[in-house]
Amino acid sequence: MSDLSIYIDPFKKAEELRARSGTGSIGQMIKLFSGKDEELKGMNLALIGVNEGRQSLANEGCCAGAGAIREKLYQLYHEAENLKIIDLGDIRPGHSLEDTLFALEMTTSFLIERNIIPIVVGGPDHCSLALYKAYCKLERMCNILHVDPVFDLGDVDQELDSSNHLSKLILHKPGFLFDYTNLAFQSYLVNAEMSKVMKKMLFNTQRLGEVNSSVLSAEPLVRNADLFTVDMRSVRQSDSPGHAFPLPNGLYGEQLCQLASYAGTNDRLTCLGFFEFNPSYDDRGQSAQLIAQAIWCFIDGFSRRQREDVNLDSTQFTRYRLNTKEDHELIFYKSNITERWWLEVPYPPSDSNRFKRAHILPCSYEDYLAACDHELPEIWLQTYQKLF
Repeated sequence: MSDLSIYIDPFKKAEELRARSGTGSIGQMIKLFSGKDEELKGMNLALIGVNEGRQSLANEGCCAGAGAIREKLYQLYHEAENLKIIDLGDIRPGHSLEDTLFALEMTTSFLIERNIIPIVVGGPDHCSLALYKAYCKLERMCNILHVDPVFDLGDVDQELDSSNHLSKLILHKPGFLFDYTNLAFQSYLVNAEMSKVMKKMLFNTQRLGEVNSSVLSAEPLVRNADLFTVDMRSVRQSDSPGHAFPLPNGLYGEQLCQLASYAGTNDRLTCLGFFEFNPSYDDRGQSAQLIAQAIWCFIDGFSRRQREDVNLDSTQFTRYRLNTKEDHELIFYKSNITERWWLEVPYPPSDSNRFKRAHILPCSYEDYLAACDHELPEIWLQTYQKLF
């Protein structure tokens, strides 16, 4: 038996859903886990449900979200013939919330260590903390991108819930967090002091209005992430009603799918999560369908991944050198294959960094154009400060 069998319960309706799915559908493509290690061999993606709703701030019905999402996901079609997907089942709910989150952490670290990407669905937003702890267990530095209308920087001294899990994550020891990005936050829901805290900690933030103006502007942020998580309350109620407290404004469904597609093509991303979906409020299964389609977009993006290790001497990239007003030399790289842009940030000189040449981070064409006007891109300065 696999080590995972102590943390996982099979999804009971899996065979029924497969029988109802059509030829060529994800339901027919997906493999069902029965508890044996050899079943994981060669797998690319693993679907995991979390039937947990405790400490979700009156949105406890999110404990039933995973099954509703599967019902829609199994019915979708995809042509990726060589893609290997397995449905592991559901994390076994523990006697306490901590027990459930520990099981999720252990399952996630088990999969990531074997180069299998977990797709986690169901449960509250604070499940993100368990996913981050999986990277800490593996002693891997982690960049997190979280799609959320607010900053979950509640009182760290209070019991873990969906309002303070970011505070708990930041203070977790040992820490392996290098970069954190909050995407699509809504300014009128965010305390000004929390915004100051985010800036002081050199975290990236992008307002909902910026994403709505151009979802492409978020692509470099997504491309920089190892862990991509979504609080489904970030999607507007008209597109996703499945939450106890939905919001009138937020991402459009198409934007969520586009972000998921970016995550799929990101060859450094190793974990994906969708949280806070409550089927009790989901009119005609609309939210479940949206999440299923977002997962489809991630799968589609994953099937088109192209490895892009930015080697400074590689002929795969065109190099551009520019100077700013502050006399900084900026070096940009454009992929000759995908036409995506990257920016080099030198490590500050020190004994510990003397063997490291540079830190390469994703950027946009707009960052390059700004540098052409002798402006120092904010992402360059922010990353340079983090490297001290």
